[in-house]
Amino acid sequence: MKDIQIDCVSDLHGSFPVLDGGDLLIIAGDLTASDQIYQYKLFFEWLAHQKYRKKVIIAGNHDGFFTHCDPKEEARMLCGMGADDFEYLCDSACEFEGYKIWGAPWTPIFFDWHFMLKREQLAEKWALIPKDTNILITHGPPFGILDQVSPRKHYRCGCEELALRLKELHYLRLHVFGHIHGGYGVKDKIEQVTKWGTRSMTPIFVNAAYMDEQYNPTNKPIRIEL
Repeated sequence: MKDIQIDCVSDLHGSFPVLDGGDLLIIAGDLTASDQIYQYKLFFEWLAHQKYRKKVIIAGNHDGFFTHCDPKEEARMLCGMGADDFEYLCDSACEFEGYKIWGAPWTPIFFDWHFMLKREQLAEKWALIPKDTNILITHGPPFGILDQVSPRKHYRCGCEELALRLKELHYLRLHVFGHIHGGYGVKDKIEQVTKWGTRSMTPIFVNAAYMDEQYNPTNKPIRIEL
């Protein structure tokens, strides 16, 4: 694996940040303001101008358009983006510079949004994540990690089944998500000692929500170096 710079952003909701370009861009869902076709056109046009060696996107609960279309085909039709301009992951994988990347949009049920499942269904989806995954992209956070509605509210909204699956992903280096705007931030890797006395590092967790709780684009994209 080579050292790479990764820019992480999520929950754009129709606002598009200025990005520096670089190695890898990860966008963890909620791309438009109100799930309208013209808004996807604006998103894909913005995405086409981002100067990264690889761009990887997933859907979020606001991205109903992706439940019934092929995003790459729609991007080609809407703004002429070719098949190599980005990777769209939905329970699927890609690779970059030796890093194995998996993406999935699923979150626990909250009202009537898209890509939301019951707990037993979530467990089935997370079981699909390969054990040798290095970079994981999900729309929502795991339970207990950057999943508070706000720093002042202790109610946690993360997925418990995802948190359980993470314990089995021993090669995971980075987990990027959004969805819970108030959880924006980074939880850096921490050295742990196992019950056998061996040492291991936890992944870097990134809640990259661009919007704050009031849907103002106040949070900055987060750059991670691996």
